[in-house]
Amino acid sequence: MPMEIKFITNSQPGDEMDEVEDQLYESFKPVIPDPEFVRRLQHRLVASPETILEPRFKIENILIILIGISAGFIVMLFMRRLINKILSLF
Repeated sequence: MPMEIKFITNSQPGDEMDEVEDQLYESFKPVIPDPEFVRRLQHRLVASPETILEPRFKIENILIILIGISAGFIVMLFMRRLINKILSLF
């Protein structure tokens, strides 16, 4: 629904603002927020967030990296021997 804007001339300075405010009041309906939402939002804005820091390096991470490097090295050696055998056949 398009809002109609009226331009007012030759009137008192306060009258123009009163009419604009009346138009805005008629155009917009007040919003009544959910009280539970307001309560949760207020709590989240006021309370400090929980922060849990984990240890920077875990032994499991180091083991996974070492296993990955070892597996890659073994695959590389296997492929090298396989390629050398194939090339020696020709």
